[in-house]
Amino acid sequence: DRCAAPKVALRELFHQLVYSYVIGNNDVHAKNLSIRRDPDSQLWSVTPLYDVLHTWPYEGDHRFIPAVRPEGPHDTVSRKWWLALASDVGLATKAAQRIIDRVTGTADGLIRRVMDHDGLPVAQHRDARRVIRKRVRDLSG
Repeated sequence: DRCAAPKVALRELFHQLVYSYVIGNNDVHAKNLSIRRDPDSQLWSVTPLYDVLHTWPYEGDHRFIPAVRPEGPHDTVSRKWWLALASDVGLATKAAQRIIDRVTGTADGLIRRVMDHDGLPVAQHRDARRVIRKRVRDLSG
């Protein structure tokens, strides 16, 4: 069994984790990160991201669940820690930096999407904006 493009798959999974962190999807887990096997070629690839939402309004524990920090779940996962994770799994630092910068560069669009979500109380909209901005700051520099 093999992956058609292991470096691409690694970058995509890293991107999915960083994106989930920034938008406040604290519940990202193995059932939300998937691979699939092409029935013809028998090669494995990463599936598109799914079941992704800002979970802040729906949970009491606001820590990011994937244990990307040695001490486990935490609400602040800095750029330094993301780059260390990338290094640990064999993702080049420059590739990881580009992914982080691309995700954080979309923050205004993410905030607009959260604001367009009907049905959330004003306080939850405010909290979502605050979380996204904070996490973008966590990943700066």
